[in-house]
Amino acid sequence: PITLGVIAIMLLTGVGFLLFRVRKNREASVAPQQVNAVTSEPRGDLPSLGKYMFDVKGQFLLLGTEMTTLTDKECRVLEILYNNFGELIPRDTLMQEVWLNEGVITGRSLDMFVSKLRKKLSGDPALGITNVHGKGYRLQVVEARRG
Repeated sequence: PITLGVIAIMLLTGVGFLLFRVRKNREASVAPQQVNAVTSEPRGDLPSLGKYMFDVKGQFLLLGTEMTTLTDKECRVLEILYNNFGELIPRDTLMQEVWLNEGVITGRSLDMFVSKLRKKLSGDPALGITNVHGKGYRLQVVEARRG
């Protein structure tokens, strides 16, 4: 037998899911407008990162008219690497800066975020995040690969 409490929980779950979907659809429909607003005027206030413009506050990368959003952690990792462009940033430093006060973290978490950032930066083949095994990461201009 289904009780009134079970029906209420199912109803609230459905409403919550519906609100979530509406919010996601609204965010998706706003993104192109944001890109147009960002690209319709000069963006000298945004720092450049290779071919990209990097908006730390807005948490996105802009390549031409294409906006790539960044999560909080992706943005923080990229910001640290950007502010220390060309310098080796130790893994421990990155983990402490990004995951400060969040309890137990693993090096694999950092590796995952770096992997995601590499994909998001792949629109500029001259820009790369390199790994110095066991030491850390470096954001730098990489040599063109010969094929």
